[in-house]
Amino acid sequence: MIPQPLQEVIEAVRGLGIGSAEALTSAAERYLRGERDMDQTQDDTSEVQGFLTHLLHSQVLKAEQYRVLVSLLGVNVGVGEAGASGFGSKLGHRFGEFFAQGRLGEGGHAKVYRAQRAGDPTTYVLKVCSVDDPDGQARFRREGEVLAAIRHPNVVGLVASGSQAGRPYHVLEFVDGSTLQSILEARRYLPWESATRAVRQIALGLSAAHAKGFVHRDVK
Repeated sequence: MIPQPLQEVIEAVRGLGIGSAEALTSAAERYLRGERDMDQTQDDTSEVQGFLTHLLHSQVLKAEQYRVLVSLLGVNVGVGEAGASGFGSKLGHRFGEFFAQGRLGEGGHAKVYRAQRAGDPTTYVLKVCSVDDPDGQARFRREGEVLAAIRHPNVVGLVASGSQAGRPYHVLEFVDGSTLQSILEARRYLPWESATRAVRQIALGLSAAHAKGFVHRDVK
């Protein structure tokens, strides 16, 4: 029987359109019979690292595909020991269909990561609640309910919500580009037309949130 960590690797590889389920299962069986160190206890992350390396050495994966999968499955990257409290080195740092990747930042109640899902080239944002008290987690879930109700061009859209090991999370659209702060730091000022347009867009987004009963407490 193929261990669950290796099954998830196979699923991720198939999601990228690489190989067949039968060929990858055979590769996993060869790995379990051969390269895997049977005398050493394997945690999930070690299993994933070992199997991915086996696939690379067996030329099932090319170097670039290997790097993509290492990132996608969160090996040595993502939530890990530096992530949200309550999470250890669980395989892939998986949240529903999504895999956490590098950390983007953190606030007072959540840690934020770049995320992807197998077979989908789109980049998403994964926001994991980092507070343990019930009231804080309830506010976090309420935030997801509000975001789900808002459809506005100036508000980042909610893609999915859920709970992993009792800790709530949201998956959001990833908005690529510069922040208003970085633009101001680079240019030192904005023409009045650009400044008023930016302020108007911010105000419209906040107004849409307020209309749904949500008060943004961290505008920056």
